[in-house]
Amino acid sequence: MNILKLKQLINTMKNRIFLDSYQKEYITFNEKNIKDTNNKFINSVNEILIEQTIMQPFIFGLSYLSNVLADKYEAKILSFGNYGKMRDYSTEKIYKSFNVLNNIYDDKILNKEILSVIKKEFNSIKTKNDLLNYDYKGLNIGVDVYSTYLRVYDKATVDLNDNNVKRFFAKAIIMTEFWLEYFTKHKVKAVVVSHPCYIKSNIIAKVARLNKIIVYLFDGLYSLEIENVDFYQSKNFHDYLKIWNNLDEEEKITGINWAKNQLNRRFSGEVGVDMDYSKKSSFGKINYNDRVLKQTSKPKILICSHMFSDDPFCYGYFLFPDFYEWLEYLGKKSKELDYDWYIKMHPDYLKQTKLEIDKFLKKYPNIKMLNPNVSHLQLIHEGINCVLTVYGTVGCEYPLFNVPVINAGNNPHIAFSFNYNPKTISEYEEYLEKIPKSKFVCDKNEIYKFYYVHHMYGKFCSIKNTKDDLVIKSYTKLKNDLGHANLYKNSAYLQFIKHVSNHVKENFKTIIENN
Repeated sequence: MNILKLKQLINTMKNRIFLDSYQKEYITFNEKNIKDTNNKFINSVNEILIEQTIMQPFIFGLSYLSNVLADKYEAKILSFGNYGKMRDYSTEKIYKSFNVLNNIYDDKILNKEILSVIKKEFNSIKTKNDLLNYDYKGLNIGVDVYSTYLRVYDKATVDLNDNNVKRFFAKAIIMTEFWLEYFTKHKVKAVVVSHPCYIKSNIIAKVARLNKIIVYLFDGLYSLEIENVDFYQSKNFHDYLKIWNNLDEEEKITGINWAKNQLNRRFSGEVGVDMDYSKKSSFGKINYNDRVLKQTSKPKILICSHMFSDDPFCYGYFLFPDFYEWLEYLGKKSKELDYDWYIKMHPDYLKQTKLEIDKFLKKYPNIKMLNPNVSHLQLIHEGINCVLTVYGTVGCEYPLFNVPVINAGNNPHIAFSFNYNPKTISEYEEYLEKIPKSKFVCDKNEIYKFYYVHHMYGKFCSIKNTKDDLVIKSYTKLKNDLGHANLYKNSAYLQFIKHVSNHVKENFKTIIENN
């Protein structure tokens, strides 16, 4: 073990055992304002299960939500899950300060026979698609194994020979067995999770839904929704046109104007317009003195890469097992199709993404890397002919400038006709050969319709499904004042306490009663 890893391990151990001053102050706040000293539901047979996590916004909101649910169902509160082999005593102390009785460790082996089952099941996995589509007892847990492995180890793709894949596969089956048995023996009334993916959140959610137990997907500070299907984030995509058609005429006019304004703000270079995770704009000024695309008669193709490890399957499966395999396919096509090929990362790219793209470019030198900070407006001005993405936001941006976009799977734009959405790889290949050479026009109003419905009604944490003062007086103001990253530090607890909404309990009660 090198010195850096040793220091990281020591720091992790320290954080899991000892509370810092911010955590201590937060516990004191809970004990004064939330802690039930009478333990009124300690002997109840009803249970509320909440995910144990270290995310500060989730924990702060959860302290209120879990107790509202406990009052509704007259239930005791238990947490579940853990991070690694070492117990997190600090987080358990925080959870207990808002009436959580104990933490359930859901990766316990219930019987030795399961080990032979795991070995047999894993031996049936021969390809990446086998893992992705793997079902166990009627539940698709393979996709959660896949996404968890990519996320935890920051990988571009799955290596089936990696023991860590086998470890997560085994853990997923063990957790599935654990929760299948648990729900038959316990009266669970509700489950609260932080993500609609990964084995920690999604195994219990899938088993709970199988047992007709309500699952809440909680953002932490401004959104609470019922997660009633797999791939929850894309559940409305195919209905967007229907949602639009059901709006009254006045809202349609308002919606078109709102969408135009939002997109114009984005194209002006404003950062974070309906993308609060973004730190840089992709639409800076055009540099007329520094051309970036070759001046040739060949079709010019732009590949917009994705972050490899951040749940590629958030919208469901796509034409390829993952982003890496999608790029591999395009790399091979770059050798066959006589185009000017370019690839561009988002300005907010991560280091590991850059490393993977660099390796990709060495293998496929026909593709040129563009500076991530080059404006899309400049590429449009210089004559880009076609844009390739799996499901990115370029799908509603480039068509406004009469540049076609070819997606590679389920995506937010799929209900409309301003993108190309091939259903098979052979159809995808046909589009690659035809679209870059063809003239493209679309109905711009279709894009504005999409944009309004997606952000107002359709996506997870859409405007109509969020409440700025759900937990604190104004999530937007606090996020802007502190910065998104600082919300996920222990020091943020003091800000949450200072700005907590006077109506937080009533807010949760209203949402729960209306769903």
